[in-house]
Amino acid sequence: MSIGTTTVEEFHAAVGGSEPVPAGVSISAVSAGLALSLLAKVLRITAGRKDFEGDRARIEQVIQDSREESAALMALADDDVRAFNRYLECIRGGGDKQSAMCQAIEVPMAGARATLRGLAFCAEAVAVVHGLTAADLAMAAALLRGAARAMLVSVDFNLKLLESNKEFAETILAERHELELQAVRFDDIVTSAIRTLL
Repeated sequence: MSIGTTTVEEFHAAVGGSEPVPAGVSISAVSAGLALSLLAKVLRITAGRKDFEGDRARIEQVIQDSREESAALMALADDDVRAFNRYLECIRGGGDKQSAMCQAIEVPMAGARATLRGLAFCAEAVAVVHGLTAADLAMAAALLRGAARAMLVSVDFNLKLLESNKEFAETILAERHELELQAVRFDDIVTSAIRTLL
């Protein structure tokens, strides 16, 4: 079953069920995917206004990029399920647990990278979004920031289970810290800009 093709009710039931997945990373990926769809909507409405004075070609590009990132995040929710199931199979069947754990780390890292790109889009959008749609822009950024934070929590816990491949762990840890710093920076840009509109 693909998360991307389930109903909200089915996804809700699966999350609340007794199986280990879908769980935190999948939920975060879906939330971030929805946030990027919201951003695309905000930009579409903004660009359609008669008083819009921004760069329409750039806005169209950001809308397209946001939709692509949204689709990638929805697919990543399924990737997380597969990665965790592979790790469980290795535990039960004696497979390469460390390789499986590396994959389980890469999935939320990919999600955190995507949410950071989404936050960069939000930070760029504050220059042209105004009125009531600014609230939706702020909410999109808040959802992306929360999703990034949640995915990095998963990375932190999974790194503790990585017993080998020290070079991989150090590379991931360095990037993980940079992603968090950049996410906070972009979120602050959006939050500060939105406050001036209140």
